Amino acid sequence: MVTLGNARALGLEGAIGTLEPGTEADIVVLDPHVTPAMAHRMETVAELAEELFILLIMGDERAVHATYVMGERVVGD
Repeated sequence: MVTLGNARALGLEGAIGTLEPGTEADIVVLDPHVTPAMAHRMETVAELAEELFILLIMGDERAVHATYVMGERVVGD
């Protein structure tokens, strides 16, 4: 809702702010199990906030699985 709210404030909700077909988005796909330490820590995660915390504290460029710009994959396996 935050992203959609910002798009609405700019009058761009038809183009950005959601993942609906026909809208524009840049997406980064992260892998929270990329290192042994992260995988171990993820074993006890109970909610999304914890997973995001692990990515924030322990993650680095290795956690980037793929990057999409305007729907086209530009980085990734």
